[in-house]
This record gives sequence, C-alpha cells and structure tokens, in this order.
Amino acid sequence: MTRALTVIAAAALALTGCFVPQTLWPQSDAEAGPGVPEGTPAVLVGSRASDYKLALVQAISDSLAKDGVYVELVGIDDLDERDVNDYVAVVVVSTCIAWGHDADVRGFLSDNPDDHGRMILVTTSGDGEWMPGDDREYDAVSSASEINQLDEVSAQVAAMIR
Repeated sequence: MTRALTVIAAAALALTGCFVPQTLWPQSDAEAGPGVPEGTPAVLVGSRASDYKLALVQAISDSLAKDGVYVELVGIDDLDERDVNDYVAVVVVSTCIAWGHDADVRGFLSDNPDDHGRMILVTTSGDGEWMPGDDREYDAVSSASEINQLDEVSAQVAAMIR
C-alpha cells in the first residue's frame, strides 16, 4: 500500500511539475509588426516578448532584408490566424518551460502537422542546451538568453531559412 501511494504521489508531482510552471508564469507575446508588402517573399515569426527574443527577431530580420526577404512578426498566440503556406518559412521563438515547449507552441505544431518542414523553432533555456527530441520534422535551435550569443544564433536561423 505504501509503495502504491509513493508511486501515485510521484506521478502527481511529475505531472504538476510540467503544467504548473506554464500556468503560474505565462509568457507574454511579442507585439505584431506591420504587415508584409504584397509580392514580397516573407518569413513569419511568432515570438514571445523579452529583450533577448525581440533583439533576436530584429537581427534575423536585418539579415534576411539583405536578401529581399521580409519578416512578419506576430505573437505566438496569433500564429493560428496566419496561413503558413503564405510564407517561405515559419520561425517560432519561445522559452523552454518544464522541459518542453509551452502549450501554445505545442498546439501550433499539432495544428500544422504537414508544415513542419518549413518551421524553425528557437527555444531559449537556462543554459541554452535544451533541445526537443530527435523525432521531429522541424529544425530546432537552442540558446540561452544571452546577448553575446545573438549574432551566432541569428546567423544560424538565417542560414536555415536561406
């Protein structure tokens, strides 16, 4: 009986450990930028808001602008309002929460299963080492939210898009 209670308590702790952080510390979304000029190749970027994430989006945008590619920025909550087929690529910039993508990112991925090949997920984590499993079809980049890594990470993302 004691073993059964221990297993149940451990399972409950594990489950709440994964869901509670997303509920208690929700991430705020980036504010949408201007729309894409008609006829311009564009990359859709859905991002959470933080100094690092917004600087990263700007660096990616500046790099791609040299190739004539426009970046449309929206909050992650607004990704589902866009048709991913209208873009040459989709980049999602978010935070690792409880050893995984937040619920909105997981929802976006599951809503667009046929489009993972055109997606790049950039996930920030404490040490910048967390990566999603190998059983994925989208590209992934991991980073700590450190400004000194900004050029390296933005160049990596831009190269994946090119």
